[in-house]
Amino acid sequence: MVTIRKMNKLKEMLTYRRPSRSNTEKEFINKFIRPIKNMKEDSHGNLYLSLGKSDTLFSCHTDTVHRKHGIQGYVDDTVFGVIYKDDGEVLGADNTAGVWIMLNLIENNISGLYVFHKDEEIGGLGSRWIAKHRPNYIMDINKAIAFDRKGQHEVITHQYNGRCCSDTFGNSLAKYIGLNYAISDNGIFTDTANYIDFISECTNISVGYENEHTKNEYLDYNFLVNDLMPSLLEVPWDKLPIERKFGYNNRYIDHYEDEFMSDYYDDLYKEYMYEV
Repeated sequence: MVTIRKMNKLKEMLTYRRPSRSNTEKEFINKFIRPIKNMKEDSHGNLYLSLGKSDTLFSCHTDTVHRKHGIQGYVDDTVFGVIYKDDGEVLGADNTAGVWIMLNLIENNISGLYVFHKDEEIGGLGSRWIAKHRPNYIMDINKAIAFDRKGQHEVITHQYNGRCCSDTFGNSLAKYIGLNYAISDNGIFTDTANYIDFISECTNISVGYENEHTKNEYLDYNFLVNDLMPSLLEVPWDKLPIERKFGYNNRYIDHYEDEFMSDYYDDLYKEYMYEV
């Protein structure tokens, strides 16, 4: 059951503007994530928690695309149950909504490996670091679910360079969630894309925000809190079918290792850090 306390936590979380590696991102992590019992951190800064026995990885990221750090206000339309900004800045529901979902799954003792990734918004650097330097973290994982997709109805089967999960897996997950969810091949990129060579089923599901990365971003928190979250608590995650074969046919990670891409993300990182 989602309480008023949990709703208020979501709204408080949305007040943090969190450019990658900013002071506000650190404050956000220290307040909402780090205090969780048995939470660990790797040398890149990704935080992770292993809860129970499960072959499921749950994924979100702690940074936002804000160009400046600090605390922000927002407009709370309680009639329609949506939050948005009216000052020309992004809201940051991408990926505050995903972090909030994972905190609630943890609180409800849903078994899984929970990874709160760093640096997703500047190239998925946190998940890229895990895939390159610590693949042993995910060696026993068969499915990776990211909570980092716009809209209210999609289970993503394709990201960036191709298929990331099977239709069989996606359809099964969509059926368990309900709420008119269905598979979609219109994915772009989130951290689970960096795991497709190591994990059979990698997906991303809609969590209720729209117009991410723009001044028109908004979060339908009525949908997130009252519809999606209760459904996610009922999904039998370890009973989802595994069909896709992972392997090294599409070396997504090596794509980042050439000189051009390394320079590109170095420049992008500096650009975001400049105004932090």
